[in-house]
Amino acid sequence: MEKKKRLYWNSCSFLYPDVMISPNYILSEKSILSNLFYNENELGDKSSYIASGLGSNNESIFRRTLIDCSKNHFEFVIVGWSHPERTLILNNSINLDYDKVREESEKSYLGHAPNRTLYGYSSMIPSGNNVNELFLKFEPKGTDDTILYTISLHNFLKQKNIPHLFLNMGKLDTNILSARESWIEDIDPKNYLSVNNDDTILQKMSFCFTEYYAKKAEKIVVKDVHIENYKQLEGNSDNDYEKTGWLSDIGGHLGNLGYEHLFDLIHNHILKNNLVY
Repeated sequence: MEKKKRLYWNSCSFLYPDVMISPNYILSEKSILSNLFYNENELGDKSSYIASGLGSNNESIFRRTLIDCSKNHFEFVIVGWSHPERTLILNNSINLDYDKVREESEKSYLGHAPNRTLYGYSSMIPSGNNVNELFLKFEPKGTDDTILYTISLHNFLKQKNIPHLFLNMGKLDTNILSARESWIEDIDPKNYLSVNNDDTILQKMSFCFTEYYAKKAEKIVVKDVHIENYKQLEGNSDNDYEKTGWLSDIGGHLGNLGYEHLFDLIHNHILKNNLVY
């Protein structure tokens, strides 16, 4: 690679370590990814951009990525999908100022207006115990939608000749993925990340990084609990998981060891598969 590339990085809080660890961690000198990509300040308006938003669902991640990469020139894109059951709903209680909506839409990053209610949508995510407060997608829709978002972005980015990489921070339904195998066969496995570079696209889309790191933390802090699928780890506090280094809390947000491992994996996968040029 002749020079660093301009990176576009989008996900939910699972790939937003600035919140949990330190500012600008993704492309700081502490991150091996800084060998491949500009940080957020090196090129001014043409610097890399971290578009991850707290509580994002896969529809909002898809929308942001499609719009941002249509309106701006990026040289590499990394998208981390969130929980497929999270949904984006129309919030009819919001009175929209359409002049302000039009003004914000002309900005370079439509998806990141300071006023998160500006566009009249709310991200509803699993939290707490009051199910009456939650609006969730049920399967097969959650996984089906994420498959379609992936296919759409994969083809869009290929047409624009932008190297890219997808990975799952939320758990897609493996049975539904298997039933939809004919849908995903045209997604190039080199553009999807798991811990095994030789995995098929079905295996890669079935892999979940939060589940993977939760199992590493489980061996340290959880006694007599077997986790078959990703969920909040039971019987311990945020502080217990933070001590493992793999996670920073019971919600599955990554700790320093988790990010270090993930960044190494991304870096090595990109070089091994010649995704940058």
